[in-house]
Amino acid sequence: MNGVPQEVRERRLVFARLKELREHPIPGHFDTAHLKAVHAYLFQDLPEHRPGVIRSNTKGWRKARELEGSGPSHVVHYLHQGIERRITRVLQDFAGPTALTGLRMEQAAARLAELYADLDHAHGFYEGNSRTLREFTRELALAAGLTLDWVRSGVSTEARNLLYIARDIAVLERAFPGLDETRAMQTENRREYEAWWHLRKLREMRGENSLERIILNALVPG
Repeated sequence: MNGVPQEVRERRLVFARLKELREHPIPGHFDTAHLKAVHAYLFQDLPEHRPGVIRSNTKGWRKARELEGSGPSHVVHYLHQGIERRITRVLQDFAGPTALTGLRMEQAAARLAELYADLDHAHGFYEGNSRTLREFTRELALAAGLTLDWVRSGVSTEARNLLYIARDIAVLERAFPGLDETRAMQTENRREYEAWWHLRKLREMRGENSLERIILNALVPG
């Protein structure tokens, strides 16, 4: 792919791997090892992304989000200590496809939204978390007899931005549990103060498009 911009090259390589997984999903128990295997498969052509390697502990881990068509928007704070331990606990507590078996669609969407947000907050990998989580949850839903069609949530710029907003609200709520305006006005923690203003703005932008609702709209019987 000489002469192809790095971003385009990466997108093409990962898309090709995603197509392969549509035909041959990675077998596993939907545990930490399974999540690592999905990441390793998707990014096997991109060693700079450290395929299958969980992030090390740091003093902090955050990302400045740029919504499509609007430039910089907000900052998202992720877990930065005990990352693999947290992922392992989340997946153990969820207990795999059986957690979705027999549920109404609304209930399944709620469970998947909670799982996705918990794993997104843990943000286990150096790069490629979103693509890995979409594929992992797609395979999980499929194993439970459901089709989770993430393409439905990303067919337009507006739809993609709504997904980013819903995800980031859920992550910030986990990074700063119970954060409200009163606490924000009293805190001496600048990160906490700024997170409140980001949360307030994002909630206004989200409207009724919660992560649960977005997933419900993408979920159909298998």
